[in-house]
Amino acid sequence: MQIELEIPYPVSVNSYYRSVKGRSILSKQGRDYKKHAAQLEHLRGTFPETQRLKVSIQLFPPSKHRSDLDNYAKSALDLMQDAGVFVNDNQIDHLVIRRRSVLKGGKAIVTIKVIRENENTP
Repeated sequence: MQIELEIPYPVSVNSYYRSVKGRSILSKQGRDYKKHAAQLEHLRGTFPETQRLKVSIQLFPPSKHRSDLDNYAKSALDLMQDAGVFVNDNQIDHLVIRRRSVLKGGKAIVTIKVIRENENTP
């Protein structure tokens, strides 16, 4: 099984969390991004806990601003987990992130594919 979905451009991990009184909390920007999970509710339960996954994320940045690709995976994966597309991002055994062309407003295209089904093996 495989699905492809479009999500808003992810929040960089550098902006996703804030430190408050020595505790790391989700920032306002992070909380606002997670509200997009409601748009994916129709995909809830698509990938049960027993499935091991390959996830490919194609990033279409909103500007030519230089950034590290790996900083965007966390918020994108959390968004899909919060929506219930998969149970936990620890189901992912293969993760690919690719930068694509600049696109006004930015977006990400995510492909999720089952690579095996197994209850006992991570």
